[in-house]
Amino acid sequence: MITFMSEINQEQLRKILAEAGISIAGSELDTGNELSYRNDPERIIVVYFDESDIPDELGKTLEPIFSVEPCWILVPREGSGSVSVYEQQETPGLIKRLIAHLPKMKHVGEDLYLIGKSGKVFISFDHHLPEEGLGIFLSDVEMAGAMLNVLNEIGAELELFAKKD
Repeated sequence: MITFMSEINQEQLRKILAEAGISIAGSELDTGNELSYRNDPERIIVVYFDESDIPDELGKTLEPIFSVEPCWILVPREGSGSVSVYEQQETPGLIKRLIAHLPKMKHVGEDLYLIGKSGKVFISFDHHLPEEGLGIFLSDVEMAGAMLNVLNEIGAELELFAKKD
């Protein structure tokens, strides 16, 4: 099978993050490549899963989530792992990679982030997922609406949090 996944370097990643208004924690904080919006996200969606839902329902839920952006950037939270870009047609392979990574996520060092091409959404795929849900952070209300729409269509169990002014 041919893969079209590409990689970007740290300089390219920092440029993408800056344009999206996403900050990356400094190394002095000892939190790895922790991402956050410089201004609080407009919306946070947390999608919950029963233990029995993982990995099958998680995989089925990621499909529509990934449909809201034409490509996704996969960023490891720690280490010098490569930063990979997945085009829309490659998301089935990305989902398989994430599902295979689940058993390795025991602490923050194995956490991953997924950033949508627009920079209006990023996902925290972290070691708290089984207990605390999948965190989806959105800097744009329209993007949040699109994300809620695809999640409602599949009947996902979720909570929505709005930015407090």
